[in-house]
Amino acid sequence: MEFTYFREKFGDFDLPPHLAPDYEFGDMVPLGNDRSSKPREIDLLDRNGGRQECVAESFANTYQFFILVHAVRTLAKSTVIIPTQTD
Repeated sequence: MEFTYFREKFGDFDLPPHLAPDYEFGDMVPLGNDRSSKPREIDLLDRNGGRQECVAESFANTYQFFILVHAVRTLAKSTVIIPTQTD
């Protein structure tokens, strides 16, 4: 569900077949013994041309890596669900 929101807000990313360090997310690829990057703030343009604050971080294993991007405004929401006990 969250991915659907992201895709509707920002559209699809047209990623190149290889990420170079000068590409927008290229410097986030963990190299060497690093298995992840620290979260960092980035601005992305939405479909309407507006700037949206996001947080991005990357994770890697031996075979692949992925970059997690999350809109900051959705991180500010907090919900606490307290189950009720029935006797």
